[in-house]
Amino acid sequence: MQWLYENDSVRFLKTLLHTCGMQVVMLTRGAVPSYLAGEDMDLGFVRIRESDFVFEEKEVDEFFRDRGIELHPDDAAPLTEASHGYVRALYCYASRMENGTRYSEDLKAAVWLDWREEKHGR
Repeated sequence: MQWLYENDSVRFLKTLLHTCGMQVVMLTRGAVPSYLAGEDMDLGFVRIRESDFVFEEKEVDEFFRDRGIELHPDDAAPLTEASHGYVRALYCYASRMENGTRYSEDLKAAVWLDWREEKHGR
């Protein structure tokens, strides 16, 4: 949405929003633009933030189990805390724990290095 500013595009979006039977998903890294304030109030936009998708301990355990990795019961809590429940981080941990590796501070450091290298293209 942050790139949507042309009058024709804004009018088209507003038409979509008011089309009966249509559900519109809009993505933005910022706030809803002011030109949609009226639609926001009238239609009651539902905001879903990244934090709404974080996993709790039970979901972390299920995430690993779905990948064929049996977590030690003591590992779910520190993995949840270290990953902040974000799936992308959990995926990085899972790739390093496939061979039965347990959670540790060394593993956490290795995952952060992986993440940094991936982010910076090294």
